[in-house]
Amino acid sequence: MNTQTQKTMAGEILRQLGGNRFIAMTGAKNFACGLDENNELMMTCKIMRNAKGISYLRVIYNAIPDTYTMQFIDSKIRVKSEKTSVYCDMLQGVFTENTHLYTHL
Repeated sequence: MNTQTQKTMAGEILRQLGGNRFIAMTGAKNFACGLDENNELMMTCKIMRNAKGISYLRVIYNAIPDTYTMQFIDSKIRVKSEKTSVYCDMLQGVFTENTHLYTHL
């Protein structure tokens, strides 16, 4: 998978999370995309301070079942929570459930 394809797919993940509204409501920044150790596409970003102590979000695209794995990471780079088998229409709800940050008004 070339870097342009990775960026396009990461952009689609961001759009499914809420796009610019997601960025505005969560203070998301420092976006990165690439492949994880299983050669699956992942997108990572830093989010604003929240009640759950989550600092980073990692979304991994699982191509075969066409689902996502969401990892919620604290400031010490430890995975505090992981949700698997998340469908695209569930991304915003799972994010809000795990961070108490809303992705839209």
